[in-house]
Amino acid sequence: MQLIKISLLLSAVFCFSCNAGNNKKQEQVQKENDSLKKEIEVIKNEGQKDIIKQTDTVLKNDTQEAVTQNPLIRTGNHNLTLQWISWDQPGTVTISDMGNSTYTIVGGQLSKTNKDYININGIIKVVSKNELQFEGSITSFIADNDNGKVCEKKGKYVFKATGTRKYWRLQQMASCGGETVDYVDIYF
Repeated sequence: MQLIKISLLLSAVFCFSCNAGNNKKQEQVQKENDSLKKEIEVIKNEGQKDIIKQTDTVLKNDTQEAVTQNPLIRTGNHNLTLQWISWDQPGTVTISDMGNSTYTIVGGQLSKTNKDYININGIIKVVSKNELQFEGSITSFIADNDNGKVCEKKGKYVFKATGTRKYWRLQQMASCGGETVDYVDIYF
């Protein structure tokens, strides 16, 4: 019986010493775990910062692409009118993208009843959705205006859309003879 008591006592001491050692190990493991948790939090926060930076970059790129995909002026064919010829039977101009908000424009309007016409050929720089800067030539012939002479305007001009109008109108409206006003309109 004495032997059993001694065995039990030794077992208890052994278990206690093991538990004490385990407690120290558990404390050490817990400290390491806490330290790792802190490092993980730091990494997560830095990772989130990277993700935020990447998201900002993506958003900026998406915004830039959106601007590119939704430019202030549409490429392709647009109606063109000069009131002396007709508002009801517009001509056509083709606008092509050159990059950097710069476009080529070429086309015109021909009268269905006589030899009157207008031709436009040049480069457009988009200033805003309501303003275009044009550089090139605008040539027109209206038999009843300017003593039946061809009117050719070369240089820099401005087209503006005002109010609720769905077109940009040439702002330098005086005809070559200066006696009449030309409403040259490029429709959206």
